[in-house]
Amino acid sequence: MRTAIRTRLVEKDLVGDRVYQPHMAGPKLKVPCIVVKMGGENSSFGMKNGYDLPVEVWLYADQTNQTVLDELAAAAINALLRVDLSTSDGQIFSLEYDGCSEDLYDEDWKALTRRLDFATARVREG
Repeated sequence: MRTAIRTRLVEKDLVGDRVYQPHMAGPKLKVPCIVVKMGGENSSFGMKNGYDLPVEVWLYADQTNQTVLDELAAAAINALLRVDLSTSDGQIFSLEYDGCSEDLYDEDWKALTRRLDFATARVREG
């Protein structure tokens, strides 16, 4: 799922190919950039089937420009919301937007950041 989400964000050219998994991310990366993080099973929907996974999309932008962060958030939501995405093993899923964090200043990155929360809405065989 993570690869499909990353691929979608790269295809939409929000920040070029600067879309990373957490182990690839760090303060030396050029901003703006995006980090995609998968969570554990989400029980907020009353279901636990291994597919109800929260997805965090962390946006990073230059500390002097909140407008870029706002524009990046809107574009990321638009790129991912209720779009069919395919995994390498043929499963098709979509994401529902579930809110965001407040804007934060990351001391290590010297950048503004905001977390967008999504959850897998449906999974089916392709």
